[in-house]
Amino acid sequence: MHYLFAVPLVGGITLVILLKALPQFSRISFNLWNSAVAIITAGTLFRGIVNLSGRSTALDAPYWYVGIGFSVLAILSIFIKPFLTNQRTKVIEG
Repeated sequence: MHYLFAVPLVGGITLVILLKALPQFSRISFNLWNSAVAIITAGTLFRGIVNLSGRSTALDAPYWYVGIGFSVLAILSIFIKPFLTNQRTKVIEG
């Protein structure tokens, strides 16, 4: 709970680095990345609330799995989108 700010901070810094490195960052990649950061932040908040109440739980694990899944989808969509766009333009030109 003390480091709840770290998840959006690291997610935002990573997003800025990706935007600088890859200018063809699509809207779907942007939305998936922001959703991943939000899901992981919610999971961290849930874990902090449960820990403050003096209990332990494994119910925060799905937040991590879904958040990591969204971030993997975002990274995959960064590389798939230009490939599909180039493939589509070749068909139109040819």
